Amino acid sequence: MSNQDRVELLRRWCLDRGLWVGPFDEVGESTAAALCDRSPETLRYWRGTDRRLPCRKTKAGWRYALCDLAEFLDEDAEDC
Repeated sequence: MSNQDRVELLRRWCLDRGLWVGPFDEVGESTAAALCDRSPETLRYWRGTDRRLPCRKTKAGWRYALCDLAEFLDEDAEDC
């Protein structure tokens, strides 16, 4: 499955649950945490460690790109 296909699956998952997906396929911290099956506190902790999940700070909060989340989920599944 291509990364773009995985991004589409993540986008559909969010929209099916009524979760916001931004115009550049970005989601907020709580949605990213739900997609990763982690707590928002875990993502906050990771921002200060070497297990960084790429994100960017905006006035509205932290944003995570679905393409980065798809890549992270693939790597996380390989580690299991």
